Amino acid sequence: MSEKQQILDYIETNKYSYIEISHRIHERPELGNEEIFASRTLIDRLKRT
Repeated sequence: MSEKQQILDYIETNKYSYIEISHRIHERPELGNEEIFASRTLIDRLKRT
């Protein structure tokens, strides 16, 4: 499988997880350069990858 196909498969498999994360971040707006919840949420998700 090509690298491009692996990336496309990863996106397809995980897109709903990232959509859900974007909704959670949108529900909790934070001031610029003080995005504690947003950064923690994304870091936690990426560590599980």
